Amino acid sequence: MNYQMTKKLSLISLFAILAMLVGQSTATADSPPVLAFYYAWFDEHSWERGETADLPVQPYVSADPATIERQVSQALQAGISAFVQSWYGPQTENNQTETNFRTLLDVAAQKGFYAAVDFEVTSPFFSDIADVQNGLTALLATHVRHPAYFRFNGKPVIFFWRQDRYSVDTWASIRQAVDPNHDTIWIAEGTNLDYLQVFDGNHLYSIAWAANPAAELNKWPPRIQNISAQQGVHKLWVATTMPGYDDTHIPGRVPPLAVPRENGAYFRRTFQAALATAPDMLIITSFNEWLEGSQIEPSISYGDFYLNLAHELISTAAQPTATATPTPVPPSPTPTATTPPTATATATATPTVTPTPNPNPYISAIRRALLYRWRLHIYLRQFRRFF
Repeated sequence: MNYQMTKKLSLISLFAILAMLVGQSTATADSPPVLAFYYAWFDEHSWERGETADLPVQPYVSADPATIERQVSQALQAGISAFVQSWYGPQTENNQTETNFRTLLDVAAQKGFYAAVDFEVTSPFFSDIADVQNGLTALLATHVRHPAYFRFNGKPVIFFWRQDRYSVDTWASIRQAVDPNHDTIWIAEGTNLDYLQVFDGNHLYSIAWAANPAAELNKWPPRIQNISAQQGVHKLWVATTMPGYDDTHIPGRVPPLAVPRENGAYFRRTFQAALATAPDMLIITSFNEWLEGSQIEPSISYGDFYLNLAHELISTAAQPTATATPTPVPPSPTPTATTPPTATATATATPTVTPTPNPNPYISAIRRALLYRWRLHIYLRQFRRFF
């Protein structure tokens, strides 16, 4: 046996042992990967329209690479594994969600982070079924191949918003056309589980409407398990946690809804409730949905309190026996000045970003595995494919 073969087998054996040991202690239902919904369509005018209950500490333009770098670093600080960014399709003209997602992937690769798409079926650029199918085809041919695209059990994950625009049968035809072998994981949204005939999992984007979020979250795993048993295929459950909600500043919301943050208690309660459902993945709504007041991104009213609280909750979930970290104390909310609402501007076009060289993804995977041990089984799948 030559030296290279010996080295290769030794590396595989080492990682197999690590996987076994780590898997026994941390790859459990109590420690799923934690994601966060992310929005990349803000510009310099977004903070002037009076449509948000709070404002970021640093008003920003989503197309600014430095902004994306800062947000990724903040997410890593909190222990978040990946951003799930709303995406309007591959068109670049007047579509920041495409150009900014390219930048996000490149920044994520540099920092050992990940990103996935929340496919907006009602995008202004998807006028019909053909547009949706073409958008998915483009996504599968480009972004999902990026080393920083988020994968679960080795497969790229695509979230969907408003898939109920089309029937289950229509989606069956679309999937047969673009992903007949289910090489990617499709996560539907909402309360209609009929879509699990085509999709691989389900999530509820918001639980703010529920009077008792814990009770509502507990309803869904048994229903999904029943469908899994009927189909003979495991269907994924992605549980949602939120710090609060407030869309009362958005014109036209009927009825408007506001759910108090309770000085962090609502976030803590929904996180623990989501974790208790033994989800395959856990997702925060949201990192920066400022219009609906569900952001954990640092704000004028709360500083970095919710970012720190996310870190505490995620760390506790990953290491339940570790010594508890001190509970952050929230500052008193500071009222923010608002201006009269104006019409929402059409998203402005941003220059196409030239991808920057990516670091070796396998080295990044090893480093990230040491930091977030519960994800090591995913990295091992990717590492083995290298050989």
